[in-house]
Amino acid sequence: MLQKQGIPLHTVLPANSWAGKRCIIVAGSPALYKFDFTPIKNELTIGVNKTFTYFPATLNYSQDFDFYKYCTTNPKNDPQKLVQTAWKAYTGIKVIAKPSQQTSDLTNGDVYTLNKLTNGVVSKDISVGIYHGTNSGFGATMMAIALGATKIGLLGMEMKIDRCAGKTHCHTGYPHQTLDGYERKFSRWIGEFNTFAPLIASAGVQVFRLDANSALDCFPHTTLEEFLK
Repeated sequence: MLQKQGIPLHTVLPANSWAGKRCIIVAGSPALYKFDFTPIKNELTIGVNKTFTYFPATLNYSQDFDFYKYCTTNPKNDPQKLVQTAWKAYTGIKVIAKPSQQTSDLTNGDVYTLNKLTNGVVSKDISVGIYHGTNSGFGATMMAIALGATKIGLLGMEMKIDRCAGKTHCHTGYPHQTLDGYERKFSRWIGEFNTFAPLIASAGVQVFRLDANSALDCFPHTTLEEFLK
């Protein structure tokens, strides 16, 4: 049964593995289109969903089991199998929040899992799990905290749509997405970060938005260059 549900993340990254260290969450907003990732190639990083298709983060996180199936099958909107090929080629740690289906097969792709908490706390113990919220960018931030990181940068997490280019992401996006649908999602996700920002600060963790145009005003802005000093 354990094999079916994936391997617990804390077996390879115990609590406090990243204690006192800095970490960058790499998401997928339009700001990262043709972005130069060279300055962070040796940093501790967590990719969000499709990040593995353009940047080899230390870990790549998703909390949507449908997304896992999307990466391990041949999606109809990916006839060249680009996502599936990138998933197989990615050598970092693949992490997915444990799905509710107790018999879901997570053995295809060496996936690690972590428990989903429902009590809305900021967990600092990866073996206990994380409160994952309603989006993978939030869950990735909580995972960094649970691993012990105390300085976190949010890169490519603008929570905005590029209306001029008609883009929601720096990559090809997801099936059935709409601009209006994402605007509603972004509003909800921003609210969640706003609620948790004081709790994160109380836990002794600094979070910075690294995108100048990010809508996450609950966190101070700094440049990537300053963050890495």
